[in-house]
Amino acid sequence: MVVWMPGMAPQTIERTTNHMDIAVTLLQLLGASNDVGDYALGRNLFDTASVTKNPREFIVVSDWHSIGVKSADFKYRNPYTSRGMENYRPTRGDDGTFSNSDAERDAIAQHHKIILEAIRNITKFAK
Repeated sequence: MVVWMPGMAPQTIERTTNHMDIAVTLLQLLGASNDVGDYALGRNLFDTASVTKNPREFIVVSDWHSIGVKSADFKYRNPYTSRGMENYRPTRGDDGTFSNSDAERDAIAQHHKIILEAIRNITKFAK
């Protein structure tokens, strides 16, 4: 993605970002001053100080049928309904599959904390 902002020098952002970062960036550039957590889960793309101080462990992604959690070494989609769970297998960060169902369960258990945090984060706006 290319973003041109008047008065800002060109830069390349090489860290993992999320579509939710775009809204936060634009709102803050337009003058939003309240805490980001009040209205979004994203981060300002240009706020490198907070990103360095508090790096992301994961990002949340979604489509019409599921919500996903992506970290450097793990990807997991959780469907909104229980139909078709066989299409929602966890994968490694490189999209490779785990060797068997025990390895899948171990990976989910290892990443349980970020999966629950992602679910908690998105439900805070569903009130």
